[in-house]
Amino acid sequence: MPPEVREAVRAAAGRARLAVVSGAPRAAVETVLAGAGLAELFEEIVAAEDVERGKPDPAGYLHALALLGIPPDEAVAVEDSEAGVAAAKAAGLYVVAVLGTADPARLEAADEIADRLDAAVVERLLVRP
Repeated sequence: MPPEVREAVRAAAGRARLAVVSGAPRAAVETVLAGAGLAELFEEIVAAEDVERGKPDPAGYLHALALLGIPPDEAVAVEDSEAGVAAAKAAGLYVVAVLGTADPARLEAADEIADRLDAAVVERLLVRP
């Protein structure tokens, strides 16, 4: 996990409730978070085994929102794939797509596209109306 992403998560922690919604198995998600030193910052993990249908189905996001007790209009999803953007949008979330391996044209359904996830992006999102 890049240093700027770890910094972004730490900038959000304690100021926003954090969850991971992933199509990966829970053990893999927990290993990555622990290796990055971020595991304790996330309240919930919704992994592949927690939903019947994965992304682009919104089930994972809807489950995470229910666990956190947060309405969709008060949440933001950060995604890096077309399926993830579609899932988060279908769940009613504001979506920031982060450029990476996906062709930017495939992420156009997001509310915004960021070159990278860092603390500056998080700071802006935390004050978003």
